[in-house]
This record gives sequence, structure tokens and C-alpha cells, in this order.
Amino acid sequence: MVKEQIHQIQTEVWKEKHLQKIHTSLKPLQHWSVTRRNPCVREIIANLVNLLCGNVPALVLSAVIDNDTEYVCRVCGEYLLDVGKHFVMNCSATNLERNTMWDKLMDSLPIQSMCYIHNLEEEDIYTVLLSGNCPSLTTEELDRFLTITAGGIFNIFLKVRDLNAIQVNE
Repeated sequence: MVKEQIHQIQTEVWKEKHLQKIHTSLKPLQHWSVTRRNPCVREIIANLVNLLCGNVPALVLSAVIDNDTEYVCRVCGEYLLDVGKHFVMNCSATNLERNTMWDKLMDSLPIQSMCYIHNLEEEDIYTVLLSGNCPSLTTEELDRFLTITAGGIFNIFLKVRDLNAIQVNE
């Protein structure tokens, strides 16, 4: 019962921090427009939208030990509160995939946009990665940004799945 209340409170806090800041009007997310222009990225963008809405994929949740009051990453051993954020932003086991995503973003976007993102607080960087809310991106740049980010996060989650499978089999 306590665990359910903690989960419910954390979910509400998450929605206030992320979703309400990102989706402030009654219109489709910009992710929808990106998938209309680029149907081949629909699956990875859907994964990004699910994460944006607080739905962490089961393949990632299985890599977390759910104690009564906290989560522990099976892959790196760290304690965490936000499962999705941990794997995308902090998990030491996903450094290579995360760095690859950042390298692709650096190669594809204007330097001003990358400077803007890197000057944000970690929580805001995570929000920008999920939402694509980065000022002054053209439609083409937004498409690239969300496609690279969604692909990078998808690769991070696949790595987590693979590492977790190794941990479970040992």
C-alpha cells in the first residue's frame, strides 16, 4: 500500500515536471508531425512518446530491482528514482550509446542549439531530449533531432535489455 502511494506521488510529480511543461496546449505533440513526415521512424518515436508520458518499457523495468522505497539498477548498481532518466542520462553501462547519440546530435544540429541544450540543468536536458522543445530548430532540424534522440534512446534501452539478460543468466 505504501509502495503504491509512493508510486502514485512520483507519477504525479513526474507529470508536473515533464509533461505539463512540454505539452501546454490542446494539440498533437510535435512527434506526431515528425512521424507523418517520416513514417519509417514511427516505432522509435512512439517509444519516445511513451517515455515522455511516463511509460517506461518493460524491457527496461526488468533491469531494475524494485525495493520498497527505491529502485536499484541491476546493470550498474546505482540507486535511482526515475528509471527512464537514469538509463538515458546517468547509467554508466550505457555511456557508449549515450555518447554516440550526443555525437550524432552534435554533427547534425546547429552549434547554437547544442550550446543551448548543454547549458541546461540535467532535468531540463532530459525534458528537451524527450520533447524536442529546443528553440530555433527548423522543421528539418526538429525531424533530425527527434529521430536521432529516439534512435539513441532506443539503442540505450536495447543495451540495457542485453546487459540485464547477461546479469540474470549469471
